[in-house]
Amino acid sequence: MHHRLKYISVYILGALFCITAAGCFKDKGNYDYTDIHQLYIDSFGNKAALYLDSLIVKPAFNTNLDNKILDDTGRWSYLWTAAIVNRVASKGDVPLITLGRNKELRIKLTMRPEKYTLYLKVTDNYTGNMYNMQSTLTVTTTTHEGWLLWTDVNNTARLDMVSFMPAPLTDTFILTDLLKNYGVPAMHGPRDIAYTQANQGNYVYVTAADGGHKLDADVFYWQASYNLKYECLFDYGANFSPNYVRNSGSGGGGYLLNYGSNFYYQNQITAAGYGIPVNRVAGETADFDASPLIGKAINSSNPGILFDRVKKRFLRMNDGASTCVELPEPTSNPLFSYKPNMDLLYITTNQANSITYAVLKDPATGKTWVYSFTLTSSSLAQNFARELSGTDIDKAEFFAVNPEYGYLFYSVGSKVYEVDYDNPTLSKLAVDLGSKKISLLKFHQFRAYSGAKYLPLGKCLLIGSYDPGLPAESCGTLSQYTVPGLVGTPVLVQSYSGMGRIVSLTYRER
Repeated sequence: MHHRLKYISVYILGALFCITAAGCFKDKGNYDYTDIHQLYIDSFGNKAALYLDSLIVKPAFNTNLDNKILDDTGRWSYLWTAAIVNRVASKGDVPLITLGRNKELRIKLTMRPEKYTLYLKVTDNYTGNMYNMQSTLTVTTTTHEGWLLWTDVNNTARLDMVSFMPAPLTDTFILTDLLKNYGVPAMHGPRDIAYTQANQGNYVYVTAADGGHKLDADVFYWQASYNLKYECLFDYGANFSPNYVRNSGSGGGGYLLNYGSNFYYQNQITAAGYGIPVNRVAGETADFDASPLIGKAINSSNPGILFDRVKKRFLRMNDGASTCVELPEPTSNPLFSYKPNMDLLYITTNQANSITYAVLKDPATGKTWVYSFTLTSSSLAQNFARELSGTDIDKAEFFAVNPEYGYLFYSVGSKVYEVDYDNPTLSKLAVDLGSKKISLLKFHQFRAYSGAKYLPLGKCLLIGSYDPGLPAESCGTLSQYTVPGLVGTPVLVQSYSGMGRIVSLTYRER
């Protein structure tokens, strides 16, 4: 009985083994296998177009099987979107902009001029599969980037421009009277133009003897609320007459306004406008008479340097502070006094190393001096003092300091001279413009000054000149020179003509 049960158990285990083993062999049953359609989107390349122009993109599609399915309009859904590259939020921006839902993209470019990533997403409504392609879309304007020139045409302020188009476009345009179609009130006695960047957006500020305004930095749009007087909380009297506006510090919302003999500060994030002057020394009871000249590097958080025209002293101005402080005199081996008892003719502060150069004239002797010192948030050091006695230095009209070598340039009439600090009694004739007259001499400070794009341009000497024999509307020229080392002669690399007489300039950066 027991043996029989054993045999039955063996038979059962054997049968189970056969069934299990059969399941391990390849299934040779009858099944139908169907290939799934795959969609391929050919790259439609990077695009560049002008703001408010039409953009048409016609992508090409293929499948791995039968392209006839592409004609089935009910099968496919399309979504075109765009997002700003390296997005900096501006008023009205959304992270992802929907452009269209058709196979081909056909739109008028109404989004703000910027560089975008362009996306196409195609959905197979039968399978749910999604396919994607992307490229770059640059929305630009004829005023995309370049030199903004605040010019004088018979005492009327006019905005002209040397405009450079972005790649793949290569055009350069000389544009004149850019504000004529925007309803900006006429201004007279042009003073200053400045391109500014802050959390609230990018703007261009223009000032004149009888007014000041801010403009949208992309298309120079203006509205009545952009009148600079609406940013001013102080009593400016019957005639609103601002000198200039500047970014203060290296970011955020800080701005400086120079008006009359005062400086005003506002942070557009935390304040409603310009209120109380900051040109008052801590502990003193009255505002000092501030020169409009300021030693303050663009896009730098280091202190600025103001000059008291009555007490003839340099003063330290910290960003956002309500008062200034005197600069302490050196305790040993002073090269000069920070209370020089002279008149300030020019001052600039280097962006890269914070070195300040100040040109002063002694009213008692008529002598001209250049002082150099370095002020940072934590230190103050004197570098040198030189008396200047080169050609016609007593008649100098404009000054500029090269940021790379520190060379001082000054102009008289149609001539530009270069100073060697080792031989300050001599000056080298650097540029002679003949019958033209010089209206501007400058090394421009870019906000993105250390980048490869603008670093070389910031080292170039810029000369604005005009031909008195030409019509006021087109008498102006902007010339750009490289400055060699060893007090070398500047080399002309670019020249642009056809604008008004240049009073001030800035650069629309990208």
